Amino acid sequence: MYRLEVLQRMLVGAELIGSSQVEAVGVEYDSRKVQPGQVFVCIPGLKTDGHEYAAKAIIGGAVAVVVEKPLYNCSVPQLVVSSSRKALATLSAFYAGRPASEMTVVGITGTNGKTTSSYFCEAVLKGIQKDCGLIGTIQAVVAGETRPIGNTTPESLLLHQLLADMKSAGQDSVVMEVSSHSLDLDRVHELPFDVAVFTNLTHDHLDYHGSMEAYFQAKSRLFAGLQYRRGRKAPYAVINLDDFYGE
Repeated sequence: MYRLEVLQRMLVGAELIGSSQVEAVGVEYDSRKVQPGQVFVCIPGLKTDGHEYAAKAIIGGAVAVVVEKPLYNCSVPQLVVSSSRKALATLSAFYAGRPASEMTVVGITGTNGKTTSSYFCEAVLKGIQKDCGLIGTIQAVVAGETRPIGNTTPESLLLHQLLADMKSAGQDSVVMEVSSHSLDLDRVHELPFDVAVFTNLTHDHLDYHGSMEAYFQAKSRLFAGLQYRRGRKAPYAVINLDDFYGE
C-alpha cells in the first residue's frame, strides 16, 4: 500500500485534490475490473472517455482517481495530470516492481517483419544463454507458457504485469514488438529499452495516424526515448537503411 502523496511525487506536475494520506493497493483503468483499494485511471479513449466511468469505479472500491480534468462532486481524492496514459504507465511499472529495470529489453518496430524479427532475436538471445520472454502480435510467451493478448503491444498495465511474471519466473530478457499505436498512446512510456530495432515503413494504419509523416514520427519515438541506464552498456539502435524512412 502506498499513500497518494507517494504516487503524486512520481507523476510530474500532478495536482492532488483531497487527502494525501489515502492508501492505494494498486492501479486499474477498466472500471469493470476495479478492486477495492485501487486507484482508477481515467483514460480518454478513441470511442469513450474513462472520466465518464469514474463513479462506477468508485462504487467498485476505487479509493482515488487519476484525471486529466477535475471531476465535480467526486467523493474520493483526485490526482490531476496532463496525460492519464503516461500516468498509467508510470504507476503500472511502480506497482509491478519495475521489472524491466533488471531485464534486457529489445523493442522492434516497423510496418512489416516485426514478428519474424522478434523470433530471430529470441533465438539469438537464447543462443547466448539468455532466458528470454516474448511479447508480440501472435501471443506473449512467459517462461514457455503462451498467453493470448489483444494488441501487438498491450496496454501498459498488462505489459508490466507480463514483465513482472517473466522476472518472477527467472527470465532476464524480453523481446517485444512495439506498434506505432502503442508509441502514440504511451503504452511504453518510460520503459527502458536496451535495443531498439526499425524494420521498415510502408502505407498502413493511415486511418489512425492520418499521414505517413505522423506514422513515421510515432515510430521514431522508440528511438528518441533511448536512454543510458546506470550500470548498463549504452543502448543500441538497429535501423534498416534500405528503407527510405530508416535512412
